[in-house]
Amino acid sequence: MKILKNLKLITVNSNISILDAIKKITEHECRVLLVLKNKKIYGYLQEGDIKRALVQKKFTLKTKIFKILNKKPFVVKNNLSLKDKIKKLKDNARLRAPITDIDNNITGLIYFSNFDNLYKGQNLYFKNSKKKRVLLVGGAGYIGSVLAKMLLKLNYYVIIYDLFKFGYKSISNIKKNKNLKVIKGDSGDTKKILKIAFGIDAIVDFSGIVGDPACELDPTKTIAENYFKSKNLAEVAKLLQIQRYVFISSCSVYGLSSGRRQINEKTKENPISLYAECKLNCEKEILKLKEKNFCPTILRLATVFGYSPRQRFDLVANIFTLLVAQNKSIRVFGGKQFRPNVHVYDAAKAINLVLEAPIKKVKNQIFNVGCNKLNLRILDLAKIILKHSKSSNLKVEKDITDNRDYHVNFDKIRKILKFKTKFNISTGTKELYKAIKSKKCKVESKESYSNYNRELKELYN
Repeated sequence: MKILKNLKLITVNSNISILDAIKKITEHECRVLLVLKNKKIYGYLQEGDIKRALVQKKFTLKTKIFKILNKKPFVVKNNLSLKDKIKKLKDNARLRAPITDIDNNITGLIYFSNFDNLYKGQNLYFKNSKKKRVLLVGGAGYIGSVLAKMLLKLNYYVIIYDLFKFGYKSISNIKKNKNLKVIKGDSGDTKKILKIAFGIDAIVDFSGIVGDPACELDPTKTIAENYFKSKNLAEVAKLLQIQRYVFISSCSVYGLSSGRRQINEKTKENPISLYAECKLNCEKEILKLKEKNFCPTILRLATVFGYSPRQRFDLVANIFTLLVAQNKSIRVFGGKQFRPNVHVYDAAKAINLVLEAPIKKVKNQIFNVGCNKLNLRILDLAKIILKHSKSSNLKVEKDITDNRDYHVNFDKIRKILKFKTKFNISTGTKELYKAIKSKKCKVESKESYSNYNRELKELYN
């Protein structure tokens, strides 16, 4: 509990815009603005007032705050003891309140500092200046669950916002962490996102349907989830002036690029799937939104592999590893196609590097995320994984059912952010192989470990 006496720190003119109010209100931990007239409260503005205003179409960022001020705020009297002041706040479910004297002149502001979830069921908290606050949209997924654990270890305050289609198991190992907040919701719920994201330092967008096969099942749903909702999320982030925004894209935007060695971020994209098209179109729309206080970063991930609390077995290296662990044969179609790879831990590490980097290094940038040495032919990938067991063999089919073929260059992220991968194919898949064998990673159902099968089940249920 604190009492602010120097009210000049939070006093503003009633003619400033909502945009300026958003910038100003985050400067002090009390998270409130005052408009005074002859030492009396003319207007009082909290985060909630701004959130409610922005949800209404009649207000914009240019609207003057006098139109949304609370003219009759809840107050506490200065003749009360500190104990009674605190009791009055709690009894009335308040985080803060102006202190006034017998003549209604304001003498200070009383507020809870480093406040977090005092009243059950309410999304009310103060920003802790010692911790960066990151919102992970789709944060309970394959990469998000790994990143969340990583950020918590680095003393971030993490908010996981997810539909939890695969349940809560992926975050069971971190759910008791006091610096974690878990919220179930849809990335397209603008009102909910506005409420949650106000005061956040960064957003990482993992949302949408992941993978080419899963996206082809219901194209209309895919476009809504992967394009419109992601675009809308970025627009909300810009509206709230959240400077750091990381959009998780894919190297699949390069598509069919056979014969073009070492594709880099300047190479013309050639998507051949709906998943890749949505990612590319969303990248373009998000980068169009860039400005001083909204600096998006696009991360085009290589094909991710490895063990995660939310395991997937619809990724090529993971599928091969599962087959070998089950003593089954690996069937390769063609096998000469190049595919870039990156371990899930290293993908999370790259995202963290972007969050930590000076904004001038990452603003409005596109980075391929992976390692040059992990550009491998599918056939070579299979041969490496086969070494984990002597009970499996390789079958090569001449018919090619997957035309994606791209050899990607990852020099940019290595040079600018000093990114280095920890895992190679052998060490990364060996870890997953052991997890399967030890039952740490239990193969329960197809829907649990495959985005395609999960979407298929939803489509016909």
